Parts: sequence; structure tokens; C-alpha cells
Amino acid sequence: MQKSKELNFDWEDLRYVYHVAKEGSIAAAARKLGVNHSTVFRRLNQFEKRCGTNLFIRNNNGYELSPTGLEILSYLDKTEENIQAISLKLMGKEQNLEGNIRITVPGARIETQVVDWIVGFQAIHPNVHFSIDSSLRHADLNRREADIAIRATMTPPEHLVGSELSRMNWGVVANPDLLERFGVPDTFEEALQLPWIGYNGSKPSILAELYKRYLPNRTFAIEVDNLEAVRYAARKGLGLGLLPFDDGGENLVTLRFPEIQFESGLWILTHPDLIHAARISAFMQYVREQMR
Repeated sequence: MQKSKELNFDWEDLRYVYHVAKEGSIAAAARKLGVNHSTVFRRLNQFEKRCGTNLFIRNNNGYELSPTGLEILSYLDKTEENIQAISLKLMGKEQNLEGNIRITVPGARIETQVVDWIVGFQAIHPNVHFSIDSSLRHADLNRREADIAIRATMTPPEHLVGSELSRMNWGVVANPDLLERFGVPDTFEEALQLPWIGYNGSKPSILAELYKRYLPNRTFAIEVDNLEAVRYAARKGLGLGLLPFDDGGENLVTLRFPEIQFESGLWILTHPDLIHAARISAFMQYVREQMR
């Protein structure tokens, strides 16, 4: 009986295959992996040649999975989940106050406060280093896209652990010219009769929570996907919008309605497997103390 040929490949190649499959292009996978375009191209071609089959169909839209590639991806998804779970478990066992902490924050407005926390913490623990993502997307802590999340939310995810740092108040903002044209509403019910700037972001966010709770099922004058766009559209007089109090800047009026309070919490959160890692727990405790 002829012995089947054993397929030898570098396990690292699977990471390249996985990210090309998920991102849909060599360039996007290279950015995700932090390597150059040619490295991803070479590793992918070498892997397919070693396997003797094409995992991707190259076309004008990028790299689409072949039928074989689709089968492989189902296994790679499980492999990626297991690797991330192992990484979380191992990091949670670390007891040294050193290493890197990746923090995701909801935009530049909170980022300056996080930097102040980092300055104070590093004065005590200089061997802990930080990186901050303020891109407004919700990083996935399960996939180790960040170690700590600072999030403005009314309902923190149940799969994360942490504590509320403070309350955030939101207000309805409007261009003065728009209020002159329609009149200043005395109640929120009256305000609902005016044009509004909607939110259509696909990622979870505090804006999505607020709009779902207070402005469900309505037609908007314009829809945007981030706070900066809400602010800009409001300044242009396209409608009312929701912004944190005192965040509108020039050319906007903040309306207050006694019968309704727009509130959210500012939370510091991490994955349950990371809460016992020395640098994670120490930084979270430091932040809580600074906010007392």
C-alpha cells in the first residue's frame, strides 16, 4: 500500500492565507499583518504551490476564495479562535509590571484624558508601554485587537469586565439659523418635529445606542456615521444632532429639555482572561483611583 504524501508547510503561512481571505486583498492583508505587500504575495503563492491547489480566485474585485479555499477557511476560523484564546489565557497569567497595553478609545475627545492617565501610570511603572486606537471602531477584545477598551455606552457588553468611570451627558445641538427658521422647541416632542441628522454607522457605538433609544424609526434629513460628521452637518444647518455637552463648539446651540436626559456611562473594560494580568489590573485600578 502506497503511503500518502505528507504535506509540509510553515504554520505561519496559514496566517497569511487567513488574512487574505478575511480582508479580500493582498494590500489589506499586508496592512493587517504589519508587513509589506510583496511578503504576503510571496507567502501566499508559495503555500498554494506547496499544496498543489489554488485557494483563491484572482479577479478585478480582489482575492475571492475558491471552493477549496472556502473549506479551508472554516478550519482557519476555528484555529484563529483557539490561538486567540490561548493568547488571552497566557497573558492573563503574566505577573510582571512590564510589556505593552493596547487601548481602544471612542475618539480623540477621550484620547487626551487617556494620555494623561498613561503619563501618570508610567511615572510609577516605566516598563509598561502603551498604544492607543482612537479610530471610533469597536475593537474586538476577544480577538486581541485591544487589551483595554474605554467605551461610552449605556449597556457595556456582558462578555467584558470592568467598571464605570463617570457619566456622560449629551445634548441636542442646532445651528442658530435653523432655530430661527423653525423656532426654538420647548420640549423634546416639539424638537422631534424638526429635521434631524441621523446615524447609520455599522459598528456598535454610543451614537447607535442613543439613536435607537430616543430616535427610532424616523426619516432623517441626512445620515452620517461618526460624531465629527454629526457636528459638521449640524453646523451646516442640516438638522438637529446629538453631541456630548459642551462639544459643539462655535456656531451651535445646545438645547436642554427638562423632561429627558441623554446620559451614557464612560467605562473601562477588558476581557475576563486578562483581568489578572499584572499590568492590566494595575492600570485599570490606577484609572479608577484617578476618577474618584
